[in-house]
Amino acid sequence: MSIITVSYFMEQQTEDTRNLNMRLFERRGFVALMAVVVVGAVGLAIAISITLLGAGFTKTGIALQQSQQAKSLANACAEYGLEKLRESTGYAGDETLTIGSSTCYVLAVLGSGNTNRTVESSSTVGTVTRKVKVQVSQIMPQIQVTSWQEVADLP
Repeated sequence: MSIITVSYFMEQQTEDTRNLNMRLFERRGFVALMAVVVVGAVGLAIAISITLLGAGFTKTGIALQQSQQAKSLANACAEYGLEKLRESTGYAGDETLTIGSSTCYVLAVLGSGNTNRTVESSSTVGTVTRKVKVQVSQIMPQIQVTSWQEVADLP
């Protein structure tokens, strides 16, 4: 073999080695880039999930607050109705009360006279409605409440 042939053969090997090294380098770069993309996508998915969970918790918290406020208002209207009934056994109900910026309703008082009366009230805050039904066995000389319960629906 001549020196030129050996030199050419060595140059060819060097060129092949450079090409091989370049391909390996490109492949490692591609793998690194893909790893960054995958990690970024997972991080983004986690961030979106946390944001959506937070929004869900906020909506639930608001609904719970509205529910508690509506129940308090319905109870306040029932107490108001009982007080009016104590003042006058002829009290018929059908009143709208405004407490602060909220309203509640004393519905028609059922029964007549001094015994077996029913006071019903309701209140809606936001999208939540709460209803209360109070049954009284006697009004005078002292109100005797036999049942005070929250009900799903009033007749």
